[in-house]
Amino acid sequence: MRKLILSAIALAIIVPGAASAQTAEIRKDERRVSEQNDQLQRAVQAGDAGQIEKQAHDARKAGEELREDQDHFARNQYVAPYRNWTYSTPEPDTKLRSRFYSERYSVEHPDGYELQKPRHNQRWVRYGDDLLLVNVRTGRVVEVASGRF
Repeated sequence: MRKLILSAIALAIIVPGAASAQTAEIRKDERRVSEQNDQLQRAVQAGDAGQIEKQAHDARKAGEELREDQDHFARNQYVAPYRNWTYSTPEPDTKLRSRFYSERYSVEHPDGYELQKPRHNQRWVRYGDDLLLVNVRTGRVVEVASGRF
């Protein structure tokens, strides 16, 4: 019983707290982890071994879910091709510098984002949190799909 209580307390300390990521999904997971840790602490204070075990399991699962979402966010974070780049809202007919529409930023399956199939010499690329349909010969933006990431 003592080991169980100590491991439950250790788990509550180990489970990550607030992360700095800004997505709604991560904030929701952070709140869930906090709630689960609070419930675990109440169970430890009550001394009910069965409840401690259940709450420890729930807290562990909430922490795993948070870490998965943080990893997913980190992998999908936008890294601009130029130093000191600042986002500005793109509009059709805007000309982009070539690295913005390079293969690195291209979207392989635009249908997964409910976008039209690009025509010859066009490519969907990620630009910040937006998706742009770009004419790769001229660098001109043809269409903007805002806030897709």
